[in-house]
Amino acid sequence: IVMAFDLKYIRVGELENFINSTEYTKHSFVPISKSRAISHAHNPRADKNDTALILAYDEKKLIGYLGIIPEYLFTENKKIKTCWLSCMWVLPEYRRSGIAKNLLSDAYRLYNGLVFITNYIPQSKAAFFKTG
Repeated sequence: IVMAFDLKYIRVGELENFINSTEYTKHSFVPISKSRAISHAHNPRADKNDTALILAYDEKKLIGYLGIIPEYLFTENKKIKTCWLSCMWVLPEYRRSGIAKNLLSDAYRLYNGLVFITNYIPQSKAAFFKTG
């Protein structure tokens, strides 16, 4: 069953404000550690408008997230914008409802299909490949 949920995008230039906001601490979990957010905010290969975090909400309840590290691929004297997936998580009671698939598909769309994944757990790999 795919349920209805809303997505919110946090850009690289918004990360530090996000981790200092009430929004960051009001849920049962945080989608990114403060140290990771600061590191991502200072990524020399990221533009301040690059998406770094996609949050999934059921109404006002944070139910999942996907972390993204913007990057460049250098090939044949070209610099092509791409990204690495850094983390993904969905609340257990919301799993198997299409949230992970939609988060991954959205990252794929945002970065024109140029998405890298590594050091994944088997469930993440399965979710990634289910997106097609």
